Amino acid sequence: MSMSWLIDLIREQGAKHNPPSLLHGEVMALEPEMKIKLGDLLLTRPFLLVAEHLTHSRVSGQAVGKFDEVTLAKPLEVGDTVAVMPTADFQRYVVLCKVVGM
Repeated sequence: MSMSWLIDLIREQGAKHNPPSLLHGEVMALEPEMKIKLGDLLLTRPFLLVAEHLTHSRVSGQAVGKFDEVTLAKPLEVGDTVAVMPTADFQRYVVLCKVVGM
């Protein structure tokens, strides 16, 4: 048994217990089917789980006074950067939020 084989086995077993890393992706399309690009990987709707707040704009609550205009931003647009977390089996990916640089 070589030492490199043992090191590979230790790495493999250790990786099983590490949570998946947070990734960043780019929104490539929203309609007719959402597409998110993660490096060279292009994810389509069947492989995506999307946080509800990214699927539509919503206004709720009560306000005192009169509003002349309310502007709602689209939750996501093509070209946006999103934080993505793979599931433990790397079969689906959860789109958590839109991220921006400051």
